[in-house]
Amino acid sequence: MSTIEDVRTAEKAMNDAREALRTYTEQQSSAPDRSLHRYLAAELRTTTENYEKAIRELSSNQPPAVKKQV
Repeated sequence: MSTIEDVRTAEKAMNDAREALRTYTEQQSSAPDRSLHRYLAAELRTTTENYEKAIRELSSNQPPAVKKQV
């Protein structure tokens, strides 16, 4: 079960991983480090999956929406 703080923490980790990969790709030299690139991409993938999981768990904690009858 996730809380809103869990979602925010996961979102920050995902954004940090995305920024690290973006920075690497924009500043890479003529001889790119393939292992570093793979590592950063894997980190982004993992943190994105964790963020999605936290959102799903938070959503499952919410009571179903009640529709107003008019």
